[in-house]
Amino acid sequence: LPYRLIPIHIGKGEQFQPDFLKIAPNNRIPAMVDTAPADGGAPLSLFESGAILLYLADKTGQFISTRPTQRYETLAWVFFQVSGIGPTFGQLGFFLRFAGKDYEDKRPRQRFVDESKRLLGVLDRRLESREWIVDDYSIADIATFGWVNALLEFYAAGDILGLSSYPNVLAWVGRGLARYLAAQKDREVIGLARRLPHLRFCMIGGEQPGAAELYAGIAAQAALLRNLSFSGRVPYHRMAERYAAARVFVNRVWGWHFGRGLVPTASDFGSRGEAP
Repeated sequence: LPYRLIPIHIGKGEQFQPDFLKIAPNNRIPAMVDTAPADGGAPLSLFESGAILLYLADKTGQFISTRPTQRYETLAWVFFQVSGIGPTFGQLGFFLRFAGKDYEDKRPRQRFVDESKRLLGVLDRRLESREWIVDDYSIADIATFGWVNALLEFYAAGDILGLSSYPNVLAWVGRGLARYLAAQKDREVIGLARRLPHLRFCMIGGEQPGAAELYAGIAAQAALLRNLSFSGRVPYHRMAERYAAARVFVNRVWGWHFGRGLVPTASDFGSRGEAP
């Protein structure tokens, strides 16, 4: 679908502007306007990511089944994300990354740690012997992937949640990353990787680690890159280049692990404990 992206700077309070509130009365992103709805009527404004995903899936005939049983199964998992994973992981992120980390009373944080673990357990059991949440790749995966990936990358919650205990979730995240990268039309990222042959990662668990160990090693190194950048030890622009190359590396490693892609060479792997 052709689209035009209009950034909303929430740091400047643009989500409270009257024009945006006409589209999103809850003053939150994302929101969208379809100027050419399928029924040929007036432009349609939508807010809430779950509603937007369902609308676009129906309009394009993609990422949700037309078979009623599978369709409702998909919707159940979309609502699971909307009502559980999104709010819980977001609150946990507040305590790990933002002002909540300074609270002396750690009981509120622990409440969201425990609930996040429970939700991850539900998702991990669902993904047992499954490639995607509901048979085919769907809006259930799209809705959920960003939040789970945020735990690993943005919130750096791997240790506190014991994410290696959820191997099916980690394998699913790897497949999602590979799919995302393969879908990119801009090949600049791959070019960056080729220009950075020194990119190295430590792997925990031997030459052929399991799915959980494999992604845990990648996530740990990504977190290290961020920490070095924030501390001033690595210039931010260099960190961004390395992180872009890391995305390519994830695609290669997961392609190798599941027998679907390029085979990494020995130079792709650093020795245990080696910094990137």
